[in-house]
Amino acid sequence: MLLQPPAVEDLARLTAAITKAIRSMSAVTRPSIGEHLESLALTAVREAAHGNWKTLTATMSQLAVLVRFALKLDELPPEDCDAIRAALKAARDVLMV
Repeated sequence: MLLQPPAVEDLARLTAAITKAIRSMSAVTRPSIGEHLESLALTAVREAAHGNWKTLTATMSQLAVLVRFALKLDELPPEDCDAIRAALKAARDVLMV
């Protein structure tokens, strides 16, 4: 069973916000935190597109924790932080996770 397009679209928006934001991370955090964030976001889009609910829920939980941690590092511009928060909330609301 595939998810409705809005769920995949919201996750794609989240992935785009994360990808844009991690460009401003330092050379120390980008390879570790930034790349992991991007990987989790891409995984979530793929899982949503294939309707893998069980793994998507776990991925979204991991992503939410890592996003909170990354935002606390204060390396991202405020507008990028706001975009990530909004996109994560929209995605979680649609997926109800």
